[in-house]
Amino acid sequence: MIFLGVDLETTGLDLEKSRIVEIAAISYDSDYDNYTNFLSKLLWDSSYTQELWTNAEKIHGIPRDLCQKQGATAPLVLMELITLMEDCHYVVAHNGINYDKPILENECNRWGLKLPKRPWIDTSTDIAYPENIQTRRLNYLLTDHDIYNPVKHRAIFDVFFMMELFRKYPLDSIVKRASSPTVQAIVSCGRENKPLHALLKSRRFRFDGKSFAWVKLIKQCDLEEETKALGGVEPAIIPKNKKRRFVTSCSV
Repeated sequence: MIFLGVDLETTGLDLEKSRIVEIAAISYDSDYDNYTNFLSKLLWDSSYTQELWTNAEKIHGIPRDLCQKQGATAPLVLMELITLMEDCHYVVAHNGINYDKPILENECNRWGLKLPKRPWIDTSTDIAYPENIQTRRLNYLLTDHDIYNPVKHRAIFDVFFMMELFRKYPLDSIVKRASSPTVQAIVSCGRENKPLHALLKSRRFRFDGKSFAWVKLIKQCDLEEETKALGGVEPAIIPKNKKRRFVTSCSV
């Protein structure tokens, strides 16, 4: 089975306006337990203004004039990536479904291209990390797994070490977990129930003042385990992207 790891460096976090500065991808063949194809390219387009660059360069450290000098045009790099995607069974990225995928889709749309339809695996949600590992930030996850990335926020290094993390877990379990939808788990309870509030916070729920409820994005396959951890309090479940209203999921 072929898994294609993908990572991007961009000009910002806005999914509609951000542009891609760097694309890296690595193909991993699980039948041979080995890496096969590699892609690592800087991108450049005349629309990449200094205004776009200012804040992002502080994070990824890639100068605008370096991309102007060495970067390839986006359509050429995207077509290379599309070719790799066509040959894979799954695309793997960290926070990829929420960030890398929509950024890539928007960039493809700008050039009249389309990403192949492949299921995506997100290493921030689709790996069942041990309970004692609470972080989901990639660099911290690498440290918790004794993996050292010497060059942070460069796509080829981030994607390679992400794939090293990915390989540490049973692939069948990851694929199965990836097929379970991510949903919003919601718990509403009275202000006076301080023990439950503390428990929800420890379980990485966050308080939403608009709906006055505790909310957590969770894989649906984890709901039973989460209910047990909450002492039998069963969260209400709504789709990931559905707007929350005042949801009563418990009267504790």
